[in-house]
Amino acid sequence: MGVHSHRIDGAAQFDFAASRLTRRVEEVTAFLGSEIRRLPTPDQRNVAVKNWSAYCDPLFVDTFRRLLIAYSILKGLQDRVESDVEHHFGSRAPTPFPSAQRELSRLYILEETAMMIRIAELGCRAHHYYPEEEVSTLRAIYNDEFAAQGLSVETLTGKGKTRVFTALRLPGGTEPPAAD
Repeated sequence: MGVHSHRIDGAAQFDFAASRLTRRVEEVTAFLGSEIRRLPTPDQRNVAVKNWSAYCDPLFVDTFRRLLIAYSILKGLQDRVESDVEHHFGSRAPTPFPSAQRELSRLYILEETAMMIRIAELGCRAHHYYPEEEVSTLRAIYNDEFAAQGLSVETLTGKGKTRVFTALRLPGGTEPPAAD
């Protein structure tokens, strides 16, 4: 969710960018709907589009908590998250609260990573399609970059990894970059 911050008469103000969020949800929903309609009719019944809130449960909270603990300890994970923050933060308009925006971006990267693991591995939704490339933090965990330090999909979930990721191209967008 986008959060916009600004100052009014010197006091900090923020809003959750509801109109921008609504437009983005509508755009992605329309795109996914058009892609689903391209499938053979029997296959269409096998596809479900769900909101993030459908998976905000104790499994997600536990995965996120474990990831936060790992982030506080593992320098390599911190560096990877910071790289994603630079990408995420650098694509945003200037903000009057840059340090807060950077911290929110870090939390966003960790939360997104935990949610994708929760959905794929604990929600039995191994095939994941998204209208852009995944964050590199998630890819690094799936590539076992931190396994020697004790962080892996298996240690976060208690089971082996099954996720298959496919980046989709939005109409008018650019081709997603190839995975590392």
